[in-house]
Amino acid sequence: KEAAKRKAERLEKKEKEKEKALARQKEKQKQKELAKEKARREKERRKQKEKAKAKQREKQKALAEKKIKEKERQKEKAKKLKEKEKEKQKEKEKQKEKARKQKEKEQLLKSKTKNRQKEADEEKQKEADKKAETAAAILAKVLKRRAEEAKLATKSKKKHKKVEEEDEEDEEDEEDE
Repeated sequence: KEAAKRKAERLEKKEKEKEKALARQKEKQKQKELAKEKARREKERRKQKEKAKAKQREKQKALAEKKIKEKERQKEKAKKLKEKEKEKQKEKEKQKEKARKQKEKEQLLKSKTKNRQKEADEEKQKEADKKAETAAAILAKVLKRRAEEAKLATKSKKKHKKVEEEDEEDEEDEEDE
């Protein structure tokens, strides 16, 4: 009876040990499963984090590219504006040159007209001088001739007087004789 009791106790003890061992094993299994789940979740979390990081990097890259493109566009715009300004300046210079040439042309024309006028005036003056010279020469000739005539007339008068005086003297002489 005692032996049967002890055997039953031992069996019970063994059974309890078995149950404990089973419970421990179950707990271990449970822990293992939990750890596995935790690891899986961690892995998933890291994967999501990496995905988010990659997405962020992609976003940054796109933004940087957009900025670069915008910068390029602005550069191009500025370049075109500069070229336009250069073109405007060139046109301005062209117009300036055109105006200068026109002014030069007009000046030359004025100068030519002035010179022609001057030449015409000089020609008129020469003509007038020539006429005056001719008139002076004619006048001088006339005066010279008149002077000569007057001289001759005086001479002639003197001669005439002399002749008359001589005649008178001759007459007187004749009378005296």
